[in-house]
Amino acid sequence: MANYKILSLDGGPSNATYLRLLREIEKQRPGFLAQADLFSGTSDGAISSIYMASRPSSEDGLTSIENCIALSDEVFTSAQPGCFGLLRLLTGLLSMDNNKKLQHTLEQYYGPHTELGDLPRKITLVSYRLSEQSGPKIYNNFPGDPDEQLNATDVALASSAFPVLLPIHEGHVDGAIFANNPSMCALTQTLAAREHLPDVKSLDDISIFSLGGDDKHIGTALDQFFFQRCKNQQWGWIPWMLQPLSPMLIFDLIVNSNGRGVSFQCQQLIGDSFFRLAPIRRTEITELLWVVLNNSKKVIRKAEQLATFWSSHPNTTEITPNMSDTLKWVDEHWMNPPKGQAG
Repeated sequence: MANYKILSLDGGPSNATYLRLLREIEKQRPGFLAQADLFSGTSDGAISSIYMASRPSSEDGLTSIENCIALSDEVFTSAQPGCFGLLRLLTGLLSMDNNKKLQHTLEQYYGPHTELGDLPRKITLVSYRLSEQSGPKIYNNFPGDPDEQLNATDVALASSAFPVLLPIHEGHVDGAIFANNPSMCALTQTLAAREHLPDVKSLDDISIFSLGGDDKHIGTALDQFFFQRCKNQQWGWIPWMLQPLSPMLIFDLIVNSNGRGVSFQCQQLIGDSFFRLAPIRRTEITELLWVVLNNSKKVIRKAEQLATFWSSHPNTTEITPNMSDTLKWVDEHWMNPPKGQAG
């Protein structure tokens, strides 16, 4: 069993679902959350990662997860634009929201002055830098890193600043532009910080539990019909960005290809020590539109329904991986045996 365990959290509306799946895992395997050595997140996943990293490993894991779900629900609710926000969005000159409500929510949960260095547990968080030399920005709180002095709320806002919907924050935008699935970022940062991590000497010492939400396919059934039968389409910006049934299709493509590519890379590097729990569902863009159209409650309700079904039908073939397969991996690659029983 690997010595160093990473819990990786995707960005996007799938956060509402996978936190509830995490809750069900903690119920079945108490102490699961306490085993995590590092929390890695993008966007909504970064918001959750900071909160979970702020809780001591001695705290009841189920309590931590329930509180994190409450934070996630408040974030989705605060993201609803209302009439004024929709007007800002339609004019096209300003971001849909000014992020003041989101900032207030984060400060309530993190504390207004909490810095990354104050967190008792390790994190790696993904954003994308526009200013100075553009490129990915991976925040962490490993000893001696200057990121330790950064305000936790500011980092969360930088990682979740999705273009058009939220304002650029201190020269940064949403990490989903670069890596909506932050697993590879966490893996490389962990290897880079080996001098501070006595349990990590090679890839064999690392296991990753990756949480997200993979789309079944790109676009609608109609899009798939065209993709399969018309393989050389000369699409311009209207079919890629403004289809009535599949708006912003190009972002759906980017986010999905990114996440699946990262999972493939991690599996090649650490094999069975990588596990991806990302139930196939409706598209990420569809759920994002529910939030934009002031229907966050629908996202939350659907997430609860899926988690309830997943836990009450542990051997289902409708949601893969199912709960039985997930717990099998957890037992083999995550949960340390009680003292005196280690092989």
